[in-house]
Amino acid sequence: MTHKRVIVVAGGAVTKKFLQANIEETDIVIGADYGVIALLEAGIIPQVAIGDFDTAGEEKLQKWQTLGIKIVPLPSMKDVTDTHAAIEESLSYDPQEVYLFGAFGGGRMDHTLANIGLLEWLASHGVQGIIQDETNRLSLLVGPAELQLTHSGYTYVSLIPVSEKVAGISTNGLTYPLKGETLIRGETRGISNEMRGKMATVSISSGKCLVSLSKDKCIKHT
Repeated sequence: MTHKRVIVVAGGAVTKKFLQANIEETDIVIGADYGVIALLEAGIIPQVAIGDFDTAGEEKLQKWQTLGIKIVPLPSMKDVTDTHAAIEESLSYDPQEVYLFGAFGGGRMDHTLANIGLLEWLASHGVQGIIQDETNRLSLLVGPAELQLTHSGYTYVSLIPVSEKVAGISTNGLTYPLKGETLIRGETRGISNEMRGKMATVSISSGKCLVSLSKDKCIKHT
């Protein structure tokens, strides 16, 4: 059976409200290490818990098993991160899309960059990956391809080349349109475009391009 969506929750910053609003009953849910705790605190029981669980302890693992959670223990010394291992586990469910929550935040920029790189790893296995939090939704477009965008409360659309150049970029429904143009990695021309309505499309003929939907975070000054 093909599962349209698998949700992987990593150990980065993620709120209870966000998880409850963005995880559906039909989703397969995988918790990567501390992501399991975030899920349970949100009242969501994942199908799988994967990680080295160096801080969880045996008592918690036994409790999780009584909840019907499949435990996949990993050694503390390994070649991939817990999140990468969880992404690999997600492919066993033959998904069309894999969403990664808890991939941003905290003090570890190396983990954030590595998690963004996992979008390319998923694409190499024929699966669309999406990283999402309260203010960002990030996906990878590998040409030739087209991506349909919905507004969903996000304000900005940014196109960020991953390959040296991304060619044949055409957009529809954005304030600043592109018509068969090229963006170069390291330049910022594709940053902070905006959607004119509820829908837009981005297509590319070649290259790899991150498509970022984002909105400003409201900061209260005291």
